[in-house]
Amino acid sequence: MQRRKVFPLLVVLATWMTGGAFAQTTSGPPAAAASVESANAAAPPANPAAPPSAPVANSEADLEKLVGPIALYPDPLLAVLLPASAYPVEIVQAARFVKDTNNIAKLDSQPWDDNVKAVARFPDVIAKMDADIGWTSQLGQAFVDDQKAVMDAIQKMRGKAEQAGNLKSTPQQVVTTTNEVVEKTVEQQAVYVTNTIVQIQPSQPQTIYVPQYNPAVVYAPAPAYAYNPVAPLVTFGVGMAVGAAIANDCDWHSGGVYVGPRGGVAWGGGYHGGEVEIENVNVNRTANVNRTANVNRANGQQWQADPNRRTSSATASAEARGWGGGQASQNASQARTQASQNASAARSQASQNASAARSQASQNASAKRSQAQQNTSAARSQASQNASAARSQASQNASAARSQASQQGASSSGRSSAFNSSGGAAQARASGARGSASRGGGGGGRRR
Repeated sequence: MQRRKVFPLLVVLATWMTGGAFAQTTSGPPAAAASVESANAAAPPANPAAPPSAPVANSEADLEKLVGPIALYPDPLLAVLLPASAYPVEIVQAARFVKDTNNIAKLDSQPWDDNVKAVARFPDVIAKMDADIGWTSQLGQAFVDDQKAVMDAIQKMRGKAEQAGNLKSTPQQVVTTTNEVVEKTVEQQAVYVTNTIVQIQPSQPQTIYVPQYNPAVVYAPAPAYAYNPVAPLVTFGVGMAVGAAIANDCDWHSGGVYVGPRGGVAWGGGYHGGEVEIENVNVNRTANVNRTANVNRANGQQWQADPNRRTSSATASAEARGWGGGQASQNASQARTQASQNASAARSQASQNASAARSQASQNASAKRSQAQQNTSAARSQASQNASAARSQASQNASAARSQASQQGASSSGRSSAFNSSGGAAQARASGARGSASRGGGGGGRRR
């Protein structure tokens, strides 16, 4: 019996030991599976996400609308304005700097791009770019993305203005239209096409006049009834003397802007390489040029945006305007919120003050009307009392006068009776005296 009790215990013990060994031998595979899972997690996915797509190119209509406000600017000014628009933050800084026109002489010492400093010499132009920094940023981005597309859009807008009769030579500018024959390859075949190039140069190379016009009307054909409008659609302000500080070039052939030999900025103009010479005369000039060779650009290089300036400029410009992230954006957002709250509180306080002022004015007017009514009533009452007293006094005076007159009349009648009585007595005495005298005279006679 004792052996039978021990045997099950041995079986249980053996089973426990076998299970423990099995557990130890099977502990490896789960760890290996975990390592495989971690490796799979670290590996890149089989179908990685596509990188961000490139920005959608502007349509021709978008570009024409974008360049409309500056398409009629003289070529030398365009040659610095377009590159400068690529650095909007520096545009903002320079615009604020030259608000004090005394700072224009200090532009050369500033750390901004040469093109920005060149545009800053035209305070009205850079102020316009600063006021509409969104448009400036779009123009700069479009020019960085595709210089030729921007230059072609400018030419189209100039052609429209010329056809509408609103672009012509004046004492401030010389407009030259050139029909250029260019060889192109289309479907592996050489073809010749004619491009019309409209150039705008200052009449005096060292003085630039900035045209002022409304883009909404200057490019539209004039209606038939306005054949000879009295007021021109393009006017000019005061000319800005620029000297020989800038020599950027508009390349209307290949599209783009060329800068000086060392990448600097200097005034220049016309076709790079000198195919067409711009005469310093006040005329409209049309010329035909056959051009099948490459232009010699040994004296300059095509403008390219500075990536460092672009990066810092885009970030700083966005943050300066409250568009970007970071602390600057938060500060700008908080400032806008606080300003909005302050403005709302100011409007509410102003409304309360105005309401209180109107209420006080109404109360004052009501009090004045009430006082005026009281004064009028008191005046009428006093006048009535005075009139009544005057009538009463007049009545009393009249009654007293009548009584006095009556009394005076009675007194006069008494005196008349007394007088009559006195007269009668006197007469009686006189008559008696005469009688006595008569009797005395008679007696004496008898004695005689």
